Amino acid sequence: DHGSIDQVQADHGSIDQVQADHGSIDQVQADHGSIDQVQADHGSIDQVQADHGSIDQMQADHGSIDQVQADHGSIDQVQADHGSIDQMQADHGSIDQVQADHGSIDQVQADHGSIDQMQADHGSIDQVQADHGSIDQVQADHLR
Repeated sequence: DHGSIDQVQADHGSIDQVQADHGSIDQVQADHGSIDQVQADHGSIDQVQADHGSIDQMQADHGSIDQVQADHGSIDQVQADHGSIDQMQADHGSIDQVQADHGSIDQVQADHGSIDQMQADHGSIDQVQADHGSIDQVQADHLR
């Protein structure tokens, strides 16, 4: 998967650090297919940890990294749209809730340019819902 153990160590400092982060390299591979795939998605495992605390936390939040990517195209795109997945969760409780409210995050962006713009307009998405019952109602009110 890695060409050499030296490459793994170059990426992570030591195999011991990988094991400290994930329990075992085998677990990382069980979660992602290969460490190479994780690196292809995020640049490095260290970057994933910098963004989310740990890969395990991301999986706890979303079921799997693959699901996040299936929902958004890439984790990088989510971060480009919202600053971080953690911020989105802080705003909405969970990404699943955003999707439950809007069908998809892409639809929210199609309707409003960005979730950030909606928040700029209304203070928070929760406030929009408090004002109009639902974001769908806002569209019914203004798209007529």
